[in-house]
Amino acid sequence: MPIPRVCPSCGKGFTISPSRLTSDRGKYCSVACRGISKRAGQDIRICAYCKKEFTASLASNWKNQRYCSWACVSLDGSNRSTPFEERLVSQISFPNDEKECAFWTGNKDKAGYGKITKKVNGEYVHLRTHRAVYELYFGPLVPMVNVLHSCDRPSCCNILHLFVGSQSDNMKDKVSKDRQAKGETNGRAKLTEREVMKIKRLIKEGIRITDIAGRFDVGITTISEIKAGRTWKHIPFQVSSGNE
Repeated sequence: MPIPRVCPSCGKGFTISPSRLTSDRGKYCSVACRGISKRAGQDIRICAYCKKEFTASLASNWKNQRYCSWACVSLDGSNRSTPFEERLVSQISFPNDEKECAFWTGNKDKAGYGKITKKVNGEYVHLRTHRAVYELYFGPLVPMVNVLHSCDRPSCCNILHLFVGSQSDNMKDKVSKDRQAKGETNGRAKLTEREVMKIKRLIKEGIRITDIAGRFDVGITTISEIKAGRTWKHIPFQVSSGNE
């Protein structure tokens, strides 16, 4: 016996046989109404590559679909990963005045230098951004050449503030700007600042270098360097106050 139904697409009444009751086709009065109902959960879009119309499902995993086929996905160059140069420049904050610092806004290392990854010969390597900027302008550098900052700001990427030099030049630059590890922050220091203050008072009072070296259990050269001002320069000579 035919079973009466109402088409959910057009609202018309129709009948189906009991054998079609559980079938998806049995819900609609015609193939046309079934197609219309199915397309209601879809969207007509323009392919980002070939510009042809295609039907995209609105299901959650396809709602951002931009291409009509995988062929168009692979052919569209804009769908590929962002080029290294673009990633590098996009994370630099450029000032209105080209003479001012251009700061890196992305990830930085413990020393405050910007860092970025780049794929080289199939492998990802980590680069300091100011060096990457310099090489972008002037070409690759050999590993032993350093890129230094005239502004003394690690995260600056302004090409006008960058210059190349050797490791020796780098150390001289640190010393000239008073950035070298000094005093107790120097890992090779054998004395504390308090001890050096006492040593300088004793030198000022005319105590023999050999006696001072023996008292503090250091070499004569160490005391001589302090006396000559070649080490521990940031601690001034003081006259003893009578309390040591």
